[in-house]
Amino acid sequence: MIRSIAMNSRLALTTALMLGLFTVTILSAPTSTSAQQAASASTSKITIHKAVCPSATANLFASCHDNRVAGVGFTVAGVSRHTDANGVVSWGPSAGTWKIHEFSTSFTGNAWVYCRDLTTNTVLFDGRTTTGNVTITTVAGHQNVCDWYNLV
Repeated sequence: MIRSIAMNSRLALTTALMLGLFTVTILSAPTSTSAQQAASASTSKITIHKAVCPSATANLFASCHDNRVAGVGFTVAGVSRHTDANGVVSWGPSAGTWKIHEFSTSFTGNAWVYCRDLTTNTVLFDGRTTTGNVTITTVAGHQNVCDWYNLV
């Protein structure tokens, strides 16, 4: 009987120690959420939706937002990427003022670009570009979207 109590005590002590070590490990390990929060504290996401639209279109968003174009090249913060199959491309540079440049051969020399900070609902750019360049200023931790319509 004493032997049984001693074994149960050792088992209970071992279990308690293991549980304690496990809890300390879990609580002290950095979480991906905290790492993401730290990164978003200094970066700002920029996403482009690339579409093509007839130049005489009155409401570009309603008429052409879904006319997305894949494989179009853009550069932001010195990093060049191409739109995916859904006509979307994103970056996560540090917050600041950035030039967005379309370098694709599909650029017609005439595009309408509408950029908005989704966090504050502030319009960052709303106008025509004939050079393929648009400059926006982003805020740390904010999400920004540019609808880029090449007018044909």
